[in-house]
Amino acid sequence: MPGVTMLDTWNAVGQILVRLDGVTYQGRSQMLGLYDVRYRGEPLLIVTRARVMQGPADGMVTEVDALQQDGKPSDSAAGTELLHLLRQRLPEELAWIEAGGR
Repeated sequence: MPGVTMLDTWNAVGQILVRLDGVTYQGRSQMLGLYDVRYRGEPLLIVTRARVMQGPADGMVTEVDALQQDGKPSDSAAGTELLHLLRQRLPEELAWIEAGGR
């Protein structure tokens, strides 16, 4: 999505998280691009990071990852499920934001 920024993605992730059943919001840090949540009782860090695609001329993409509290990637069932739900719902949420639905 051409007009979508990392901040838009971070905001979209937050909106999705607060509406998802089973998510308990613990805290957030816009500067770090993260949300501290519990999903199905498991503590997780949901992190958004901007990455250059192939080269600077190709633009940026924002990645979303689920991490354990120690910063290592989460491979738990809860982390995998939450990440799947976020990736599934992000395109629609970002389209809404890009259309001016802030």
